[in-house]
Amino acid sequence: MLATAPLAPTRPVRAEASVLVPVEEAVRRVTELAAPVAEVERVPVGRSRGRILAVPVASPHALPRFDNSAMDGYALGGAFAVAGPYRIVGTARAGHPFPGSLKPGEAVRIMTGAEIPRGADAVLREEDAELCEGALRCRRVPVPGADIRRSGEDLAASETVLFAGTLLDARHAALLAALGLAEAPVRRSVRVAILSTGSELVAPGAAPFRGGAFDANRALLAASLDRPGIALRDHGVLPDHPAILSAGLLDASRQADLVITSGGISGSEEDHVAAAVAAAGGALECMALALKPGRPLGFGRIGGSLLIALPGNPLAALAAFVLVGRPLLARLLGHAPPPLRPIPAIADFARPADPRRAEFLPVRAAFGDPGAPPLVRPAGAAGAARLLPLVGADGVCLLPPRAHGIVPGEAVGYLPFADLGIS
Repeated sequence: MLATAPLAPTRPVRAEASVLVPVEEAVRRVTELAAPVAEVERVPVGRSRGRILAVPVASPHALPRFDNSAMDGYALGGAFAVAGPYRIVGTARAGHPFPGSLKPGEAVRIMTGAEIPRGADAVLREEDAELCEGALRCRRVPVPGADIRRSGEDLAASETVLFAGTLLDARHAALLAALGLAEAPVRRSVRVAILSTGSELVAPGAAPFRGGAFDANRALLAASLDRPGIALRDHGVLPDHPAILSAGLLDASRQADLVITSGGISGSEEDHVAAAVAAAGGALECMALALKPGRPLGFGRIGGSLLIALPGNPLAALAAFVLVGRPLLARLLGHAPPPLRPIPAIADFARPADPRRAEFLPVRAAFGDPGAPPLVRPAGAAGAARLLPLVGADGVCLLPPRAHGIVPGEAVGYLPFADLGIS
């Protein structure tokens, strides 16, 4: 599963603080460490949404499997259709075909989806039929082949219909079921372990202590990772103690493809994640992202698992996870990283220049006339640890590094939370 791309020696982020790494470069360096999970599992097609197809799927038969009627009406016998009269000799219903063959001048009452009887050349729509004393006449003569769905017109037998790497959704589930397949062969779930670091952190529901803070990051990550194809394990909170951190990280790695930590990566004397990884025999490369918030980031390996170390402040952790962690997960899952496609918007705010860093700014969008770009404004006062503005937002502006400040009325890009896998 793990690639062999080399890692730089483990070192604290503050030693590298003057060298800011653009987000795109960080994504490249992190994702090149990973390869998609190789194991295959089979899941019911009705529960395959969000999973990655592991192998190509070919049709075991033609679709439709047999010629069938596209309408309620009458199947007409003969080399070509005439006005009539026709003698009605039976009925064909979906799942109950007419057992015989039609001769010229004979017709069978037929329902939508029923197999076309042998000898039938066209289907007369019910609204074009006229019955008189048991005989059938055509108000409008159908052309040969009218309203017959031919076998194989959707796809031929043995035709490849889905390719490996397809991100399955309800459309693919319907196709697989129509081919008679009860299960989909998908890549097995990616095993992700999450943990928070910090002696000040208290698990929600536990009794708080003086100077303590409830841990929000594990809830943030768990909710973001609650999706098909990910098997999540929560390893709780580890204190700022190098030996305990090292043992806890190694334990988390034993049954994980990816370990995600938050906190303990900024490079202060109380940040021990990098040293704990090294003590556990792992390798961690630390960098300073050119991102506000979310600058400190670590990535590497521990045991048989990949590791990504996020900053401790919630908004900074979210920004780094969305922009770097999600592409890494996509790589492990076996599909292309989700592209960011900002919606054109108009800034209803001012922002100072920042030539070195991009900014992950929670905003709220106001939509006006159809087709007009929305107005976006910050959802609250900025701050990497502030959660209320994040809750009040419905997306973010990802502002690129800029030599000049942003002024009201300027064009910006807006990313709804739904497109980022958050809401």
